[in-house]
Amino acid sequence: MGSVSKSLRSLNNVSIRPSSRRSNFRKPLLHDAFCTDLQKGSYIAGIYSIVVSVFTLIHSIFDIYCLAEAQPGKTHYGFYPISFDFVYAGNPVVRAMLLGVAVLSLILSLPLFVTSIIMIRGLRRVASDCVQLPA
Repeated sequence: MGSVSKSLRSLNNVSIRPSSRRSNFRKPLLHDAFCTDLQKGSYIAGIYSIVVSVFTLIHSIFDIYCLAEAQPGKTHYGFYPISFDFVYAGNPVVRAMLLGVAVLSLILSLPLFVTSIIMIRGLRRVASDCVQLPA
Protein backbone atom coordinates (compact mmCIF):
# COMPACT_ATOMS: atom_id res chain seq x y z
CA MET A 1 0.00 0.00 0.00
CA GLY A 2 2.91 2.34 0.60
CA SER A 3 3.95 2.48 -3.09
CA VAL A 4 0.38 3.20 -4.21
CA SER A 5 0.03 6.11 -1.84
CA LYS A 6 3.30 7.58 -3.12
CA SER A 7 2.05 7.62 -6.70
CA LEU A 8 -1.31 9.13 -5.70
CA ARG A 9 0.19 12.30 -4.30
CA SER A 10 -1.10 15.36 -6.09
CA LEU A 11 1.26 17.59 -7.93
CA ASN A 12 0.13 20.55 -5.83
CA ASN A 13 1.71 19.05 -2.72
CA VAL A 14 5.08 18.55 -4.36
CA SER A 15 7.35 21.49 -3.68
CA ILE A 16 9.52 22.84 -6.46
CA ARG A 17 12.88 24.19 -5.53
CA PRO A 18 13.67 27.63 -6.95
CA SER A 19 16.87 26.31 -8.52
CA SER A 20 14.90 23.82 -10.61
CA ARG A 21 12.64 26.49 -12.08
CA ARG A 22 13.88 27.43 -15.52
CA SER A 23 12.24 29.54 -18.10
CA ASN A 24 11.21 27.77 -21.27
CA PHE A 25 11.89 30.90 -23.25
CA ARG A 26 15.25 31.43 -24.86
CA LYS A 27 16.83 34.65 -25.95
CA PRO A 28 15.94 35.44 -29.56
CA LEU A 29 18.65 34.77 -32.11
CA LEU A 30 17.87 37.99 -33.98
CA HIS A 31 16.82 41.00 -31.99
CA ASP A 32 15.57 42.94 -35.00
CA ALA A 33 14.56 40.41 -37.66
CA PHE A 34 13.39 41.46 -41.10
CA CYS A 35 10.26 39.29 -41.04
CA THR A 36 9.31 39.70 -37.38
CA ASP A 37 6.07 41.33 -38.40
CA LEU A 38 3.61 38.70 -39.58
CA GLN A 39 2.18 40.99 -42.23
CA LYS A 40 5.59 41.80 -43.69
CA GLY A 41 6.53 38.12 -43.75
CA SER A 42 3.26 37.26 -45.49
CA TYR A 43 3.92 39.97 -48.05
CA ILE A 44 7.37 38.54 -48.79
CA ALA A 45 5.92 35.02 -49.05
CA GLY A 46 3.29 36.32 -51.49
CA ILE A 47 5.92 37.93 -53.70
CA TYR A 48 7.96 34.74 -53.59
CA SER A 49 4.96 32.64 -54.64
CA ILE A 50 4.30 35.01 -57.56
CA VAL A 51 7.91 34.58 -58.70
CA VAL A 52 7.63 30.80 -58.37
CA SER A 53 4.35 30.69 -60.31
CA VAL A 54 5.73 32.84 -63.15
CA PHE A 55 8.89 30.71 -63.31
CA THR A 56 6.82 27.52 -63.36
CA LEU A 57 4.57 28.92 -66.08
CA ILE A 58 7.51 29.88 -68.31
CA HIS A 59 9.33 26.62 -67.63
CA SER A 60 6.31 24.46 -68.43
CA ILE A 61 5.63 26.38 -71.66
CA PHE A 62 9.27 25.83 -72.65
CA ASP A 63 9.00 22.11 -71.80
CA ILE A 64 5.87 21.71 -73.91
CA TYR A 65 7.49 23.59 -76.80
CA CYS A 66 10.65 21.46 -76.66
CA LEU A 67 8.73 18.21 -76.46
CA ALA A 68 6.55 19.26 -79.40
CA GLU A 69 9.56 20.26 -81.51
CA ALA A 70 11.54 17.12 -80.70
CA GLN A 71 8.75 14.77 -81.67
CA PRO A 72 10.17 11.66 -83.41
CA GLY A 73 9.94 11.96 -87.18
CA LYS A 74 9.52 15.72 -87.22
CA THR A 75 11.77 17.65 -89.60
CA HIS A 76 13.13 21.07 -88.79
CA TYR A 77 13.52 23.73 -91.43
CA GLY A 78 15.02 27.11 -90.81
CA PHE A 79 17.15 28.52 -88.04
CA TYR A 80 16.52 27.55 -84.42
CA PRO A 81 18.44 29.30 -81.63
CA ILE A 82 18.65 26.06 -79.61
CA SER A 83 19.36 22.47 -80.49
CA PHE A 84 16.65 19.94 -79.69
CA ASP A 85 19.13 17.09 -79.25
CA PHE A 86 18.87 17.37 -75.46
CA VAL A 87 15.11 16.66 -75.45
CA TYR A 88 14.04 13.12 -74.64
CA ALA A 89 12.58 11.48 -77.73
CA GLY A 90 12.83 7.78 -76.86
CA ASN A 91 10.05 5.76 -75.25
CA PRO A 92 6.60 7.15 -76.17
CA VAL A 93 5.20 6.39 -72.71
CA VAL A 94 7.96 8.32 -70.96
CA ARG A 95 7.57 11.14 -73.47
CA ALA A 96 3.82 11.26 -72.81
CA MET A 97 4.46 11.37 -69.05
CA LEU A 98 6.89 14.27 -69.48
CA LEU A 99 4.35 16.11 -71.59
CA GLY A 100 1.60 15.39 -69.05
CA VAL A 101 3.68 16.72 -66.16
CA ALA A 102 4.51 19.85 -68.16
CA VAL A 103 0.82 20.45 -68.92
CA LEU A 104 -0.08 19.81 -65.26
CA SER A 105 2.57 22.32 -64.16
CA LEU A 106 1.17 24.84 -66.61
CA ILE A 107 -2.37 24.35 -65.31
CA LEU A 108 -1.40 24.47 -61.62
CA SER A 109 0.81 27.53 -61.93
CA LEU A 110 -2.16 29.69 -62.92
CA PRO A 111 -4.18 29.24 -59.68
CA LEU A 112 -1.00 29.82 -57.67
CA PHE A 113 -0.48 33.11 -59.49
CA VAL A 114 -4.10 34.19 -59.01
CA THR A 115 -4.23 33.33 -55.30
CA SER A 116 -0.91 35.07 -54.70
CA ILE A 117 -2.23 38.24 -56.34
CA ILE A 118 -5.42 38.02 -54.22
CA MET A 119 -3.35 37.57 -51.06
CA ILE A 120 -1.08 40.53 -51.80
CA ARG A 121 -4.04 42.76 -52.62
CA GLY A 122 -5.65 41.77 -49.32
CA LEU A 123 -2.44 42.45 -47.41
CA ARG A 124 -2.17 45.87 -49.02
CA ARG A 125 -5.76 46.64 -48.08
CA VAL A 126 -5.15 45.60 -44.47
CA ALA A 127 -1.93 47.65 -44.36
CA SER A 128 -3.72 50.74 -45.64
CA ASP A 129 -6.53 50.27 -43.10
CA CYS A 130 -4.06 50.02 -40.24
CA VAL A 131 -2.43 53.35 -40.99
CA GLN A 132 -3.63 55.82 -38.38
CA LEU A 133 -3.87 59.50 -39.18
CA PRO A 134 -2.41 61.90 -36.60
CA ALA A 135 -5.08 63.63 -34.53
